[in-house]
Amino acid sequence: MILRHDPKNLIFQSSQEYGLSLPKPEYFIINVAKDFNNPRADLWIPYEDFVPINIDDLLKVAQIVKERFERGQKTLIHCISGEHRSVAFILASISYIYKVSIEQAMKMLDPPIDFYQWTKEVPNQYFSIKLFEIKYVKP
Repeated sequence: MILRHDPKNLIFQSSQEYGLSLPKPEYFIINVAKDFNNPRADLWIPYEDFVPINIDDLLKVAQIVKERFERGQKTLIHCISGEHRSVAFILASISYIYKVSIEQAMKMLDPPIDFYQWTKEVPNQYFSIKLFEIKYVKP
């Protein structure tokens, strides 16, 4: 199980196991997996794996995460395995909050995301977060 986080340890990304086990109300839990209904999630935005993600959904999550980030509150974004959908949402959120490119956001995570491996596995999701970056992060 991987639990990734931003440099300030406020934004977390992982699999369903962490979504079921992290303490509440310390964490605001966002589930982005269509095939897993987490009863502990505060927000459920259901997506199948390997499909494009609507940039309005990326913005909705990024705005929630930013509000909590600015108050020093923790947020966890999870899917089933913690490898695709939740990665797309955390990358968009970090890009939005820190005003960096998606590629820079990949490097900011601990542990970082391998650009070539992730974009090869989910090109549709990468395309979605690049559109998000163009529309909402870069002028």
